[in-house]
Amino acid sequence: MTLASVLRVPEETAAQRVGGRWAAATADGGFHQFEDEGGVSEVGERIMDLVNGERSLGEIVSMLCEEFDVERVTCERETVRFVAELVEKRVLEAVR
Repeated sequence: MTLASVLRVPEETAAQRVGGRWAAATADGGFHQFEDEGGVSEVGERIMDLVNGERSLGEIVSMLCEEFDVERVTCERETVRFVAELVEKRVLEAVR
């Protein structure tokens, strides 16, 4: 996966907002919410908002940098790490 990779939710994954929060159910029976040590991950949920099957990971990083007070290098590193976890869990997939 690179910053040029386009992200989408796989067809076999159900991901939607439930009660105002993102949740995803994967084909392997997994259920995922977007939380970190402090509770709801605002950035994680925003990433899910931005994934549309057309935007690249790099475009998502750029949008996050505009919306949050974060340096680009830090945003790239953390976003790639987070998205890689979601790809591994089959919540997202990189299509290009």
